Amino acid sequence: MEGLSDDLFVNNAVKKMKPNTCIKVYEYAEKRKKYTTNYIKALNKMYNNNTGIHYLFLADNDSCIYPNQKIGIIANSYPDILMENIVIVENEIESWYMAGLDRKACKKLKIKWEEDPDNVTKEIFKKSLGRRNRLEICPKFFPITR
Repeated sequence: MEGLSDDLFVNNAVKKMKPNTCIKVYEYAEKRKKYTTNYIKALNKMYNNNTGIHYLFLADNDSCIYPNQKIGIIANSYPDILMENIVIVENEIESWYMAGLDRKACKKLKIKWEEDPDNVTKEIFKKSLGRRNRLEICPKFFPITR
């Protein structure tokens, strides 16, 4: 994961879908590449030893036209990563935040409702928050899902 608000989102979303799942979020954007590479190698060893460990590497699509383009960039950066574990968020994870909210929830949170959350970027999301910090608002998103 890239940051703390992404961590909050994933933990809350996955916990709702799979309540008995243990989740460890690793914020790779905050780490040196060497540490992330070593972490991926360790996860692969556990995965290959049938320990029940599974991992997903989530990344924003950013400006890549096709998800496979972003997967290629990640695979080049982290050659030990298992390709099937890479999940590309279309376009940015902020669009996932907004996809889980209806008009009523947006009104309660005092943010602008987006008709098409697929096109929500970090910039659009930040603008909808006004002067508030995303870490102040994001934890409030999760109990208010559709």
